[in-house]
Amino acid sequence: MAEEKRTRQSGAVLVEVLLATAVLGLLLTPLTALTLTSRQTAAAAEDTVRAVSLAKSYLEELLARGPAAWNDDGFAPVPEEPLFERRVAVTPQPGGLREIRVSIKWGRGENEKKIELATLALPRE
Repeated sequence: MAEEKRTRQSGAVLVEVLLATAVLGLLLTPLTALTLTSRQTAAAAEDTVRAVSLAKSYLEELLARGPAAWNDDGFAPVPEEPLFERRVAVTPQPGGLREIRVSIKWGRGENEKKIELATLALPRE
C-alpha cells in the first residue's frame, strides 16, 4: 500500500514538472520575441540619431566653410561612417538666399532609411 502511494506521488510530481515546463515555454516565447523586437528598435533608433548627427555636423561645416563649399553632389559614403551615405543639394531661393539640404541614407533595399536637414543661408559678400 505504501509503495502504491509513493508511485502515485511520483507520477503526480512528473505531471507537475511537465506542466510547469509547458507553462514556462509558453511564457518564454513571447518574452524572447519582445526582447528581439526591443533590440531591433533600439538599433534603428541609434542609427537614426547617428544619421541626424552626421547631417547636422556636415551642415554646420558647410556653413562655416562658406559659399565656395556649397556644391551639389550625389550620394557618397561618409568617410568616418561607412554604413551611411551623404548628399548635398543647394537650391537658389529668392533674395539671394540658398537652401542647403544635407541628406543621409543608410540600409539597403526595403530597409533603406533617409533623413534630410535643410537650412537657408545668405552668401557673404
